[in-house]
Amino acid sequence: MGIQPRSLFLAPIALLCSCSDPTSQPPATAPPPAVVPGAITPMTPVAAAISLGATPLAIDEHGIPRLLRGDTAMRMRAPDVATAARMHVQRLAPAWGVRSAATPALESLGEAPLVGGTIVRLRQVIDGMPVDESSGGEVHVLVGSDGSLVAASGKLVGTDAPRSTGVKFLDDESSAIARAVSDAYKVPVSSGALVMKAAAADGSRMLAGQSGQINVSLARARQAWFPTGDVLIPAWVVEAYASDMSTTSGDAFRTVIAADDGRILSRTNLTADAAFTYRVFAEPTGELHPFDGPIADVTPNATGVPNTTPYPAFVLPNLVTVDGLNHPFTGGPADPWLAAGRTDWGAAGGPAN
Repeated sequence: MGIQPRSLFLAPIALLCSCSDPTSQPPATAPPPAVVPGAITPMTPVAAAISLGATPLAIDEHGIPRLLRGDTAMRMRAPDVATAARMHVQRLAPAWGVRSAATPALESLGEAPLVGGTIVRLRQVIDGMPVDESSGGEVHVLVGSDGSLVAASGKLVGTDAPRSTGVKFLDDESSAIARAVSDAYKVPVSSGALVMKAAAADGSRMLAGQSGQINVSLARARQAWFPTGDVLIPAWVVEAYASDMSTTSGDAFRTVIAADDGRILSRTNLTADAAFTYRVFAEPTGELHPFDGPIADVTPNATGVPNTTPYPAFVLPNLVTVDGLNHPFTGGPADPWLAAGRTDWGAAGGPAN
Protein backbone atom coordinates (compact mmCIF):
# COMPACT_ATOMS: atom_id res chain seq x y z
CA MET A 1 0.00 0.00 0.00
CA GLY A 2 1.17 3.51 -0.66
CA ILE A 3 1.44 6.37 1.70
CA GLN A 4 -1.91 7.85 2.62
CA PRO A 5 -1.54 11.49 3.73
CA ARG A 6 -3.66 12.42 6.70
CA SER A 7 -4.46 15.93 7.85
CA LEU A 8 -3.17 16.66 11.33
CA PHE A 9 -4.97 19.54 13.02
CA LEU A 10 -2.92 21.14 15.77
CA ALA A 11 -5.82 21.72 18.12
CA PRO A 12 -6.19 20.97 21.84
CA ILE A 13 -6.58 17.26 22.44
CA ALA A 14 -9.70 16.35 24.40
CA LEU A 15 -9.36 13.37 26.72
CA LEU A 16 -12.65 11.52 26.84
CA CYS A 17 -13.39 9.84 30.14
CA SER A 18 -16.43 7.83 31.15
CA CYS A 19 -18.29 9.16 34.17
CA SER A 20 -20.31 7.07 36.57
CA ASP A 21 -22.22 7.39 39.79
CA PRO A 22 -19.63 7.63 42.59
CA THR A 23 -21.81 5.43 44.79
CA SER A 24 -21.94 2.61 42.28
CA GLN A 25 -19.59 -0.33 42.52
CA PRO A 26 -17.88 -1.94 39.54
CA PRO A 27 -18.88 -5.52 38.82
CA ALA A 28 -16.70 -8.18 40.37
CA THR A 29 -15.86 -9.59 36.95
CA ALA A 30 -14.41 -6.30 35.68
CA PRO A 31 -11.97 -4.86 38.23
CA PRO A 32 -10.23 -1.62 37.35
CA PRO A 33 -6.84 -2.06 35.67
CA ALA A 34 -3.88 -2.07 37.99
CA VAL A 35 -1.69 1.01 37.89
CA VAL A 36 2.03 0.26 37.94
CA PRO A 37 3.93 3.03 39.76
CA GLY A 38 6.43 4.73 37.45
CA ALA A 39 5.11 2.97 34.33
CA ILE A 40 5.39 5.04 31.15
CA THR A 41 3.10 4.49 28.18
CA PRO A 42 5.19 4.34 24.99
CA MET A 43 4.62 7.30 22.68
CA THR A 44 3.41 6.72 19.16
CA PRO A 45 5.75 7.89 16.38
CA VAL A 46 3.38 10.78 15.58
CA ALA A 47 3.30 11.89 19.21
CA ALA A 48 7.08 11.53 19.40
CA ALA A 49 7.52 13.71 16.33
CA ILE A 50 5.31 16.45 17.75
CA SER A 51 7.06 16.28 21.13
CA LEU A 52 10.38 16.78 19.34
CA GLY A 53 9.08 19.89 17.57
CA ALA A 54 8.39 18.37 14.14
CA THR A 55 5.04 18.39 12.34
CA PRO A 56 4.03 15.15 10.54
CA LEU A 57 2.60 16.00 7.11
CA ALA A 58 2.20 12.46 5.72
CA ILE A 59 1.74 9.18 7.58
CA ASP A 60 1.87 5.65 6.18
CA GLU A 61 -0.51 2.79 6.88
CA HIS A 62 1.55 1.73 9.90
CA GLY A 63 1.26 5.12 11.59
CA ILE A 64 4.85 6.13 10.76
CA PRO A 65 5.42 9.70 9.53
CA ARG A 66 7.01 9.76 6.07
CA LEU A 67 7.19 13.54 5.73
CA LEU A 68 8.13 15.83 8.60
CA ARG A 69 8.21 19.59 8.67
CA GLY A 70 10.83 21.15 10.91
CA ASP A 71 11.15 24.50 12.58
CA THR A 72 13.76 27.24 12.68
CA ALA A 73 14.24 26.47 16.38
CA MET A 74 15.45 22.97 15.42
CA ARG A 75 19.01 24.09 14.71
CA MET A 76 22.18 22.02 14.74
CA ARG A 77 25.70 23.41 15.09
CA ALA A 78 27.77 21.27 12.74
CA PRO A 79 30.88 21.67 10.57
CA ASP A 80 28.95 20.86 7.39
CA VAL A 81 25.42 20.34 6.14
CA ALA A 82 25.73 16.53 5.92
CA THR A 83 26.70 16.31 9.58
CA ALA A 84 23.79 18.58 10.51
CA ALA A 85 21.42 16.31 8.54
CA ARG A 86 22.70 13.22 10.37
CA MET A 87 22.29 14.96 13.72
CA HIS A 88 18.69 15.86 12.87
CA VAL A 89 17.89 12.27 11.90
CA GLN A 90 19.52 10.94 15.07
CA ARG A 91 17.43 13.30 17.20
CA LEU A 92 14.20 12.51 15.35
CA ALA A 93 14.66 8.71 15.36
CA PRO A 94 11.66 8.19 17.71
CA ALA A 95 9.47 9.97 15.14
CA TRP A 96 10.07 6.96 12.88
CA GLY A 97 9.49 4.46 15.69
CA VAL A 98 13.23 3.83 16.17
CA ARG A 99 15.13 4.13 19.45
CA SER A 100 17.88 6.72 19.24
CA ALA A 101 20.38 4.03 20.27
CA ALA A 102 19.25 1.90 17.28
CA THR A 103 19.84 4.58 14.63
CA PRO A 104 21.72 3.03 11.67
CA ALA A 105 24.91 4.46 10.23
CA LEU A 106 24.03 7.28 7.84
CA GLU A 107 26.19 7.82 4.76
CA SER A 108 25.83 10.98 2.70
CA LEU A 109 25.16 10.15 -0.96
CA GLY A 110 24.94 13.69 -2.24
CA GLU A 111 23.70 17.22 -1.70
CA ALA A 112 21.37 19.41 -3.73
CA PRO A 113 21.62 23.14 -2.90
CA LEU A 114 18.47 25.18 -3.42
CA VAL A 115 16.93 28.44 -2.25
CA GLY A 116 16.53 28.28 1.50
CA GLY A 117 18.78 25.32 2.20
CA THR A 118 20.32 22.07 1.00
CA ILE A 119 18.78 18.63 0.49
CA VAL A 120 21.01 15.84 1.81
CA ARG A 121 20.55 12.21 0.73
CA LEU A 122 21.42 9.83 3.55
CA ARG A 123 21.83 6.09 3.00
CA GLN A 124 21.18 3.77 5.93
CA VAL A 125 23.83 1.12 6.60
CA ILE A 126 23.40 -1.82 9.01
CA ASP A 127 26.18 -4.33 9.69
CA GLY A 128 28.21 -2.76 6.90
CA MET A 129 25.50 -3.34 4.26
CA PRO A 130 23.09 -0.65 2.97
CA VAL A 131 19.33 -0.89 3.16
CA ASP A 132 17.80 -1.09 -0.33
CA GLU A 133 17.14 2.51 -1.34
CA SER A 134 14.05 1.68 -3.40
CA SER A 135 12.50 -0.02 -0.36
CA GLY A 136 12.96 2.97 1.90
CA GLY A 137 16.67 2.84 2.60
CA GLU A 138 17.21 6.56 2.09
CA VAL A 139 16.26 9.57 4.19
CA HIS A 140 16.20 12.98 2.54
CA VAL A 141 16.80 15.97 4.82
CA LEU A 142 16.33 19.62 3.88
CA VAL A 143 18.68 21.64 6.08
CA GLY A 144 18.43 25.42 6.25
CA SER A 145 21.44 27.65 5.73
CA ASP A 146 21.63 28.15 9.50
CA GLY A 147 21.62 24.40 10.25
CA SER A 148 17.91 24.26 11.07
CA LEU A 149 15.65 21.44 9.95
CA VAL A 150 13.25 22.52 7.21
CA ALA A 151 11.86 19.08 6.37
CA ALA A 152 12.72 15.37 6.28
CA SER A 153 11.22 12.56 4.20
CA GLY A 154 11.55 8.81 4.14
CA LYS A 155 11.66 6.28 6.95
CA LEU A 156 14.28 4.99 9.35
CA VAL A 157 15.19 1.33 9.85
CA GLY A 158 16.49 0.45 13.31
CA THR A 159 19.58 -1.65 13.88
CA ASP A 160 17.45 -3.80 16.18
CA ALA A 161 15.29 -4.97 13.26
CA PRO A 162 15.14 -8.81 13.00
CA ARG A 163 17.67 -10.09 10.46
CA SER A 164 20.04 -12.92 9.69
CA THR A 165 23.51 -13.05 11.18
CA GLY A 166 26.58 -14.36 9.38
CA VAL A 167 25.11 -13.48 5.98
CA LYS A 168 26.29 -15.69 3.10
CA PHE A 169 25.41 -15.02 -0.55
CA LEU A 170 24.62 -18.00 -2.76
CA ASP A 171 25.47 -16.15 -5.99
CA ASP A 172 28.28 -13.89 -6.99
CA GLU A 173 27.71 -10.65 -8.91
CA SER A 174 27.47 -12.07 -12.45
CA SER A 175 25.46 -15.10 -11.31
CA ALA A 176 22.91 -12.82 -9.64
CA ILE A 177 22.50 -10.85 -12.87
CA ALA A 178 22.16 -14.05 -14.90
CA ARG A 179 19.54 -15.35 -12.46
CA ALA A 180 17.53 -12.13 -12.70
CA VAL A 181 17.63 -12.02 -16.52
CA SER A 182 16.79 -15.73 -16.76
CA ASP A 183 13.73 -15.14 -14.57
CA ALA A 184 12.63 -12.20 -16.71
CA TYR A 185 12.80 -14.08 -20.05
CA LYS A 186 12.25 -17.64 -18.77
CA VAL A 187 15.30 -18.93 -20.65
CA PRO A 188 18.75 -19.90 -19.28
CA VAL A 189 21.36 -17.12 -19.31
CA SER A 190 25.03 -17.93 -18.76
CA SER A 191 26.85 -15.82 -16.17
CA GLY A 192 30.10 -16.50 -18.03
CA ALA A 193 28.87 -14.42 -20.96
CA LEU A 194 28.82 -11.26 -18.83
CA VAL A 195 31.92 -9.06 -18.74
CA MET A 196 32.65 -5.72 -17.10
CA LYS A 197 31.95 -2.67 -19.27
CA ALA A 198 32.26 0.22 -16.82
CA ALA A 199 32.28 1.18 -13.16
CA ALA A 200 29.47 3.21 -11.62
CA ALA A 201 30.08 6.21 -9.37
CA ASP A 202 29.30 4.12 -6.28
CA GLY A 203 31.94 1.55 -7.22
CA SER A 204 29.57 -1.12 -8.51
CA ARG A 205 30.55 -2.85 -11.76
CA MET A 206 28.45 -2.53 -14.91
CA LEU A 207 28.33 -5.84 -16.81
CA ALA A 208 27.16 -6.69 -20.32
CA GLY A 209 27.11 -9.64 -22.71
CA GLN A 210 24.99 -11.92 -24.88
CA SER A 211 23.86 -15.41 -23.97
CA GLY A 212 21.94 -17.18 -26.70
CA GLN A 213 19.09 -14.98 -27.86
CA ILE A 214 19.28 -12.73 -24.77
CA ASN A 215 21.39 -9.60 -24.95
CA VAL A 216 22.26 -7.83 -21.70
CA SER A 217 23.28 -4.35 -22.77
CA LEU A 218 24.06 -3.16 -19.23
CA ALA A 219 23.39 -4.50 -15.74
CA ARG A 220 24.67 -4.31 -12.20
CA ALA A 221 24.07 -6.18 -8.94
CA ARG A 222 24.47 -4.75 -5.44
CA GLN A 223 24.17 -6.36 -2.03
CA ALA A 224 21.62 -4.79 0.31
CA TRP A 225 19.11 -5.42 3.06
CA PHE A 226 15.61 -5.82 1.66
CA PRO A 227 12.86 -4.94 4.19
CA THR A 228 9.85 -7.26 4.22
CA GLY A 229 7.55 -6.16 6.99
CA ASP A 230 9.71 -5.75 10.09
CA VAL A 231 12.36 -8.21 8.89
CA LEU A 232 15.52 -7.44 6.89
CA ILE A 233 16.48 -10.01 4.27
CA PRO A 234 20.00 -9.99 2.74
CA ALA A 235 19.61 -9.79 -1.02
CA TRP A 236 21.09 -8.97 -4.39
CA VAL A 237 19.43 -5.97 -6.04
CA VAL A 238 19.84 -6.32 -9.82
CA GLU A 239 19.10 -3.54 -12.31
CA ALA A 240 19.32 -4.56 -15.96
CA TYR A 241 18.74 -3.33 -19.49
CA ALA A 242 18.25 -6.38 -21.69
CA SER A 243 16.41 -7.61 -24.76
CA ASP A 244 15.33 -10.76 -26.53
CA MET A 245 17.02 -10.69 -29.94
CA SER A 246 13.85 -12.13 -31.48
CA THR A 247 12.00 -8.91 -30.63
CA THR A 248 12.69 -5.29 -31.50
CA SER A 249 12.18 -3.67 -28.10
CA GLY A 250 14.35 -3.73 -25.00
CA ASP A 251 13.40 -4.05 -21.36
CA ALA A 252 14.52 -2.39 -18.15
CA PHE A 253 13.77 -4.13 -14.88
CA ARG A 254 14.84 -4.37 -11.27
CA THR A 255 14.97 -7.72 -9.50
CA VAL A 256 15.56 -8.46 -5.83
CA ILE A 257 17.02 -11.92 -5.13
CA ALA A 258 17.34 -13.54 -1.69
CA ALA A 259 20.96 -14.15 -0.79
CA ASP A 260 20.52 -17.56 0.83
CA ASP A 261 18.53 -19.55 -1.74
CA GLY A 262 18.27 -17.37 -4.86
CA ARG A 263 14.49 -16.98 -4.71
CA ILE A 264 13.01 -13.92 -6.42
CA LEU A 265 11.68 -11.51 -3.82
CA SER A 266 10.40 -8.86 -6.23
CA ARG A 267 10.69 -7.74 -9.84
CA THR A 268 9.80 -4.26 -11.04
CA ASN A 269 9.40 -3.10 -14.63
CA LEU A 270 11.40 0.12 -14.91
CA THR A 271 9.82 1.04 -18.24
CA ALA A 272 6.77 3.22 -17.61
CA ASP A 273 5.31 4.50 -20.86
CA ALA A 274 1.58 4.77 -20.17
CA ALA A 275 0.01 8.17 -20.85
CA PHE A 276 -2.26 9.62 -18.18
CA THR A 277 -5.07 12.13 -18.44
CA TYR A 278 -5.33 15.00 -15.96
CA ARG A 279 -7.92 17.73 -15.54
CA VAL A 280 -5.81 20.88 -15.26
CA PHE A 281 -5.82 24.57 -16.14
CA ALA A 282 -3.56 24.24 -19.17
CA GLU A 283 -3.63 24.11 -22.95
CA PRO A 284 -4.76 20.66 -24.16
CA THR A 285 -2.49 20.70 -27.24
CA GLY A 286 0.86 22.05 -28.36
CA GLU A 287 3.30 22.76 -25.56
CA LEU A 288 0.57 22.19 -22.96
CA HIS A 289 1.57 25.33 -21.07
CA PRO A 290 -0.37 26.02 -17.86
CA PHE A 291 -2.81 28.89 -17.46
CA ASP A 292 -2.28 31.72 -14.99
CA GLY A 293 -4.85 29.97 -12.83
CA PRO A 294 -8.59 29.20 -13.07
CA ILE A 295 -8.98 32.26 -15.26
CA ALA A 296 -8.55 33.14 -18.90
CA ASP A 297 -4.87 33.07 -19.80
CA VAL A 298 -3.75 36.71 -20.12
CA THR A 299 0.02 36.35 -19.87
CA PRO A 300 1.95 37.53 -21.76
CA ASN A 301 0.15 40.62 -23.03
CA ALA A 302 1.29 40.60 -26.65
CA THR A 303 -0.22 44.03 -27.44
CA GLY A 304 1.85 45.88 -24.87
CA VAL A 305 -1.30 47.74 -23.82
CA PRO A 306 -2.34 47.37 -20.17
CA ASN A 307 -5.24 44.98 -19.76
CA THR A 308 -8.39 47.03 -19.20
CA THR A 309 -10.29 44.04 -17.80
CA PRO A 310 -9.80 44.18 -14.03
CA TYR A 311 -10.70 40.54 -13.46
CA PRO A 312 -10.22 37.99 -16.27
CA ALA A 313 -13.11 35.59 -16.75
CA PHE A 314 -13.07 32.21 -15.05
CA VAL A 315 -12.56 29.20 -17.33
CA LEU A 316 -13.00 25.47 -17.00
CA PRO A 317 -9.99 23.14 -16.76
CA ASN A 318 -9.08 20.94 -19.72
CA LEU A 319 -8.48 17.23 -19.90
CA VAL A 320 -4.82 16.94 -20.87
CA THR A 321 -3.23 13.65 -21.85
CA VAL A 322 0.53 13.61 -21.34
CA ASP A 323 3.23 11.01 -20.90
CA GLY A 324 6.20 13.25 -20.19
CA LEU A 325 7.35 16.75 -21.09
CA ASN A 326 11.12 16.48 -20.83
CA HIS A 327 11.43 15.95 -24.63
CA PRO A 328 8.51 18.04 -25.92
CA PHE A 329 9.65 18.87 -29.44
CA THR A 330 12.90 16.97 -30.02
CA GLY A 331 11.20 13.77 -31.12
CA GLY A 332 12.82 11.80 -28.30
CA PRO A 333 10.86 9.48 -26.00
CA ALA A 334 8.95 10.97 -23.11
CA ASP A 335 10.08 10.21 -19.58
CA PRO A 336 6.92 9.56 -17.55
CA TRP A 337 6.87 10.00 -13.80
CA LEU A 338 4.10 7.48 -13.09
CA ALA A 339 4.22 3.73 -13.65
CA ALA A 340 1.64 2.26 -16.02
CA GLY A 341 -0.27 0.47 -13.27
CA ARG A 342 -0.62 3.42 -10.91
CA THR A 343 -4.12 4.52 -9.99
CA ASP A 344 -3.22 7.24 -7.49
CA TRP A 345 -0.34 9.59 -6.87
CA GLY A 346 -0.26 10.13 -3.15
CA ALA A 347 -0.71 13.60 -1.75
CA ALA A 348 -1.06 15.20 -5.18
CA GLY A 349 -4.33 13.46 -6.06
CA GLY A 350 -4.89 11.19 -9.05
CA PRO A 351 -5.43 11.02 -12.78
CA ALA A 352 -8.55 12.79 -13.96
CA ASN A 353 -11.52 10.96 -15.37
